[in-house]
Amino acid sequence: MLRTTNATDVYSTIVTAHAANLLAKKLKMQTEDESKNLDKLEMTSERKGQIEDLMEEIINKANTSDPGSRFWDTERKLSKWGYYYTSSEAVEMTAYNVMSFVLRDEVPKALDSVKWLARQRNSQGGFVSTQDTVVALQALSMYAQRVTRIPLDMTVDVTEKHETVNKLNTFTMNEKNSLLLQTQKLTKLPSKLVLDTSGAGCAMVQTVLRYNMPEVQEDNGFTITAQGNTNTVDDPSLTICAAYTGTEEKTGMVLIEVELVTGWEAVSPESLKNEVDSGVQRVEQDDKENKVVLYFDSMPKEEKCINLELKQVMDIDDAKQALVTVYDYNNSKESASVLYSLN
Repeated sequence: MLRTTNATDVYSTIVTAHAANLLAKKLKMQTEDESKNLDKLEMTSERKGQIEDLMEEIINKANTSDPGSRFWDTERKLSKWGYYYTSSEAVEMTAYNVMSFVLRDEVPKALDSVKWLARQRNSQGGFVSTQDTVVALQALSMYAQRVTRIPLDMTVDVTEKHETVNKLNTFTMNEKNSLLLQTQKLTKLPSKLVLDTSGAGCAMVQTVLRYNMPEVQEDNGFTITAQGNTNTVDDPSLTICAAYTGTEEKTGMVLIEVELVTGWEAVSPESLKNEVDSGVQRVEQDDKENKVVLYFDSMPKEEKCINLELKQVMDIDDAKQALVTVYDYNNSKESASVLYSLN
């Protein structure tokens, strides 16, 4: 595996290095505990040298353009509004390297990457997509387990400054409430926040800004339409058409989430996988949320249409419209949504 690694593919190189470091750690534990057996694998000097060379190459490819940060990305993504945003691949690759450093007992080397990861979290505690969120949280957890040696006993005073100075709150943190999320709203914007800490331990402070837009933004990266076909009782359906309109040559994995109108259900959505022209690779059906999720390997720039068979299970007066959303799995900022109704 190490011999065939393509160094030009940064993502594959990082994942391979993480797998190799994980195996090396398990083999080291095996020598300390003879009850474990990994099929008599050995970490030879040659393999150790290959891992060292691989890690050195990975470190040399790190992006250190932000002071105090170290992360990995294939390329910086520029939005249509002119700002750079974090890609799912960047979060995932950086998280894998944090875990590699921890496995190699090189925890200090992970610090700048951990700080960068912490700044990428959204207001709900996640990251860009489901996959990178899982990997990033695992990396932060592994790092925290290694560095958390000082008992938590800390207070944080939060003060906002504008025309006046206003002390908002004093957060008290200890071992009993260390996993508890504590929040405080500001009274006015713009404000300057001042944090004063005392005690011992480690805590993270995150600010979240939410606001409403007077008008809906234009579709970003995709177009989508949804048309209900309920004129015939025998064969009602929903026709969904989508296309990629972004700046990249092609997309990665794309999802279409179809929320169903109350009183209606999808009929055998799995059958879409058998339709050659549909492009559907996987189907998930959430009966509780009355939603169908369709997975595509990619979405072409030419419009692609699918026909989802439906059946009415309950007659609902004045049923509300439902939402259909298309988005890039690795870049949820590229998405488009449309409401539809079934009469």
